[in-house]
Amino acid sequence: MTKTLSPGRNRFKTFVIKLMFFLLGRAAQIVSKVDDNIRNEIARWPEDYMILYKVLPKGPRMALARNRKGHLEYRGSKVKESDADLTVALKNVESAFLVFTFQMGMNQAYAQNRLSVRGDIPTAMSHMRILTLILTYMLPRFVVKRFAMKVPEIRPVKKHVYRGLIYLFGIPFGI
Repeated sequence: MTKTLSPGRNRFKTFVIKLMFFLLGRAAQIVSKVDDNIRNEIARWPEDYMILYKVLPKGPRMALARNRKGHLEYRGSKVKESDADLTVALKNVESAFLVFTFQMGMNQAYAQNRLSVRGDIPTAMSHMRILTLILTYMLPRFVVKRFAMKVPEIRPVKKHVYRGLIYLFGIPFGI
């Protein structure tokens, strides 16, 4: 009698990825309302443009969409892949964990074939600039330096005010 072995799921890493998707989605939602640089990037996108992050094969996912007001809207994880205009697929939970715990940047993950992008590449690059700005507001500079090729220069007062907005209102209330 033989038993079929299947690989185990790392619940901790999956939980961390889900948590980071939620935090990034909520942060993108509030920062896109207040930051001019992000609004200018988003203004170039078509209306209702949707970006889906997913972890293969059946891992967590997150969707962000441009709404009619020109802001990013966090759509959660219940989005069909066919509805997305741009899909960023991380190959496995291990790769996603490295990227979303900031041990590796998206550009390095792409170079190492840990993620794939399906959709409009110029918009994907625009989204990466937005993501770097959002993470610059959320995280200390020494952390951002580890994964970003170029850290955006932001005045300290503006950075701390936006960081307060993100952590006090954006993440808990989804404003």
